[in-house]
Amino acid sequence: MAALRHQDGGVAAQRARQAGGARERRLRGLADRRQGQRDRGRLDQCLDRHQGRRTGHPRHRQRHPGRHHAPHVEGAGRRPAADAGRAALHPGRGQGRQGSLHHQRHLVRDAGGQDRRRRRGRRQGRPDSAAAARRIRALRGRRRGGYVSRPQGLTPPRAILFDWDNTLVDTWPTIVECYHNTFAALGQTPWTAQEVRDRAHGSLRDAFPALFGPRAGEAEKVFYETFHRIHLERLSPLPGAVELLEHCHELGCYVAVVSNKVGDNLRAELTHLGWQRWIQRAVGARDCLRDKPAPDPIFKALDGTGIAPDETVWMVGDTPADLKCAHAAGCLPVLVGGAEELTGLLLDHPPRLRARNCNHLVALL
Repeated sequence: MAALRHQDGGVAAQRARQAGGARERRLRGLADRRQGQRDRGRLDQCLDRHQGRRTGHPRHRQRHPGRHHAPHVEGAGRRPAADAGRAALHPGRGQGRQGSLHHQRHLVRDAGGQDRRRRRGRRQGRPDSAAAARRIRALRGRRRGGYVSRPQGLTPPRAILFDWDNTLVDTWPTIVECYHNTFAALGQTPWTAQEVRDRAHGSLRDAFPALFGPRAGEAEKVFYETFHRIHLERLSPLPGAVELLEHCHELGCYVAVVSNKVGDNLRAELTHLGWQRWIQRAVGARDCLRDKPAPDPIFKALDGTGIAPDETVWMVGDTPADLKCAHAAGCLPVLVGGAEELTGLLLDHPPRLRARNCNHLVALL
């Protein structure tokens, strides 16, 4: 009897397990059918077979208007471009939902506009057509201190010729005071600091006859009396100038200075800073028959080096006289500093390269 009871209990347990398994299979099958219905509904929406999307049915008949995009229709029913531009952006939503980036792109496209989103991380912007027409190369490539890199295809320089004042050293306070005392001594209205920056580009032997006429000699004497009294004590390198000269030396470039400062004064300042270990030659005003913007100082700076003035010789400066001198000699003109947009004399002899300061020049090299 005990054996029969044990057998009956085993049969009952087996039937219970079978019933539970059947019930589980039915529930799983029901779930699969419901999932299949949802999948077919999504497929109908993707293939535009949903009855709410058929021709003749109004838009409000759509079951899920947020799961798909409105069809592109010419003329009537098109969303205006202004409405598309004002549409809210919700980057956290799914790719195909309303307000997502994907949805915004189609709204703008259907409205006849352009997809203005960034592509592959590139910065958007409009090129300077005037600069592009003059072959001015913009600075690109993320580096410390800004967007700077040497353009592809441009040969690294064999020689670099630097202007001196306000390219490697800060001398504007000295120059402004010298001009102020000169104008005051001759009974004329002194220039402002900005006027000095805008006008004091050439050498004194070229500029003073036009400014002071027959009194040019007297004006030059007053100018240099002030200059010799203050120029060495106020002389200071620009930020990054030492690193720039060291980097040029490490690259093996021939380095010289071509300036409109009188040659003896230029070399005195060079010795005061102890930069002779980096700068092989310094050519200043009155060292040649003509000063910048004539090409004579460049020819003298390269004389005996075996380096011809071409695009492998960079003339780096901050004034139109430097750029004009580079163009006249056939070198590559490089502008340091200045306004973001070139104007006036800078457009007459445009630079091929631009850098904001000495640190950017290091990255450019």
